[in-house]
Amino acid sequence: MIHDSTQSILDMLNTSYGPCGLDKMCINDKEALITNDGATILKNFQTNPIHKIISSVSDSQDVNCGDGTTSVVLLLCAIVNEMMFFKHKDVHPSKITKGLRIAKELCLEYLNKTKLKVDDGEFIPIAATALSSKITAFCSEMAKVANDAVTRCKKDRIRILKNIGGSVSDIKMYKSILLSIKIDIPTEFTKRRMSILQFSISPPKTHMDFEVEIQNYEQMEKFVNEEKEYVIKRINKLKEAGVDLIVMQKNLMRESISELAHHYLEENGIKVIKNVDRDDIAYLCETLKMKPISDIDLVNEPKEVSVRNIDDCMIEIEGYGTSIVVTGCNQMVVDEAERNLQDAISVVACLKKDLYIVPGGCSIETGMSKVLESYVGDHSMIVRRLSKALIALPHFLSSNMGLNSIEIVTNLKKSMEDYPNLGISISSRVISDMIVDDIITQPAEVFKSMIVLAFETAEMLLKIDDMLPSIY
Repeated sequence: MIHDSTQSILDMLNTSYGPCGLDKMCINDKEALITNDGATILKNFQTNPIHKIISSVSDSQDVNCGDGTTSVVLLLCAIVNEMMFFKHKDVHPSKITKGLRIAKELCLEYLNKTKLKVDDGEFIPIAATALSSKITAFCSEMAKVANDAVTRCKKDRIRILKNIGGSVSDIKMYKSILLSIKIDIPTEFTKRRMSILQFSISPPKTHMDFEVEIQNYEQMEKFVNEEKEYVIKRINKLKEAGVDLIVMQKNLMRESISELAHHYLEENGIKVIKNVDRDDIAYLCETLKMKPISDIDLVNEPKEVSVRNIDDCMIEIEGYGTSIVVTGCNQMVVDEAERNLQDAISVVACLKKDLYIVPGGCSIETGMSKVLESYVGDHSMIVRRLSKALIALPHFLSSNMGLNSIEIVTNLKKSMEDYPNLGISISSRVISDMIVDDIITQPAEVFKSMIVLAFETAEMLLKIDDMLPSIY
């Protein structure tokens, strides 16, 4: 079953590998999804437990590096398929595991020997390489936006908002906080004194088992006036504190602000941003260095901010945080563009952490394959067999480009003996220097993560000898 599972993924995913790879349409009961991102495809293709394990490997690669999600799965499946030769020959899994570990160390040694240090100013072309296989490959602005965003703040502090309408090329970064909420304020920046509230401004509610009996008009009028006084008293406390903009957290149990309260707030010149999610409230508090107010009696000095309205659909708070607006012609394109941007951001973050790159165009995979092919020592048969798994990737790349994969890969292996930076050029469709001629490079961290994840997961899968139902 393991071999069948890995072979089915290999057959399905190899045509999506590289910049010339094709997209997959993933269909469920509600909608269709078009993508060539390996992690996204596998999330929608989990028909047995082995597929779930392989999908988790792709997710790990996506979280760690943002790139190489298809490569790591293809390499993992190719390794397992090649090692099945020894399992069918009744070679013990512990011996196969030792061979895998030797091969992994040889690959990492080759990677460390080949990698080159890069300067901060050279991140944009590397991020563009990560986007070359996506629908946003034509959008040169996305790599620059990803680089600028990561330069300003940490990856997990970047806000990405989606807006349907326009082109993917209209992507824009704001050096400020954006909220997808519409309120009636000017399109020019105006000073506001803001407070973040985690309590409701609405008449108090009775308990579920309480009853209020009103017998005549006077009692009704008294009841309404008491509600008004209650609301006005709260609004007056906000006004006395100098608040003229409040951000209200969404309340699942009751309305955060009543129509009556909204009316009186408008009368007093206090603008309201209501129904803000808990996560957005936490982000605002951390970025603006504010504390949310949980009770009207705890209202304190508000924070002065500059706020404006953007396109009648977003609010911008100037000078804090980093936000990116992704646009597209429809929801499907916008969602795919957001995934592409996340990948580019992760690649730049990888480079910030480890300032080393390696040549692209399957140069590294071919070089590692040559190292394993020439290995002499313990478990040499297993290690040499693993070279076939690595060389499968340049075969897939050249085949998806419409080239003669056997001829291209054979020539590449011969040429790399003297020029280790050679790879398969996507633009010229020949073998060329990836560092000098084509400038197609990728973070070394992407390949390190790919090798470790693929080999270690293959070890785990090859030790499985049976599948048992679980009892909970």
